[in-house]
Amino acid sequence: MIWSMPARFFLLTSALLFVASSGFCQKFKNLETALKSPEKVTTLELRKDKLTSIPSEILAFKNLEILDLSNNQISEVKVDLSVLTKLHTIILSKNKLARFPMEFSSIPNLKILGLDRNPIDSIPDAIIQFRALEQLDLWDCDIEYVSLEILNMPNLSYLDLRNTYFKSEELKWISEGSKTIELKSTYGCNCD
Repeated sequence: MIWSMPARFFLLTSALLFVASSGFCQKFKNLETALKSPEKVTTLELRKDKLTSIPSEILAFKNLEILDLSNNQISEVKVDLSVLTKLHTIILSKNKLARFPMEFSSIPNLKILGLDRNPIDSIPDAIIQFRALEQLDLWDCDIEYVSLEILNMPNLSYLDLRNTYFKSEELKWISEGSKTIELKSTYGCNCD
């Protein structure tokens, strides 16, 4: 079964297949190199670059579809990425985000959001603003609260809450409340 793969691998594989099928796939792993041909950048991987913020230079990549900023030191979102209308995947795994990045809700075509292994502690009511979101990965975050609004997200089909601090009954209402969301969980700490 495909869901048995690590969530990050599944998210990236899904995103890369989506971009590859478009026939215009240019992956860059260096910001300076990407800036030399901004119109060609569809995938930007700046992993382990010791970034403390999202570089504003990313706004030059009008064709950007996948942004992977994993394994950095990013603690907050200060750049408005809504001008990147083709952006459908953001991976911010293993950073220092302490709150859910609602700034991304203005990205019109965001379908995949990977926030695993960040100290995020809740999913706010405003999650409903992510109208296009299909996959949300919060594996190994400090999640203790999820808004009921998660059940009203029209396109959400995959939610990874494994290795979080959820109480068992909170996870049960998500499973029972939505027939369209595939929930991945380990039923939290059982600290009811």
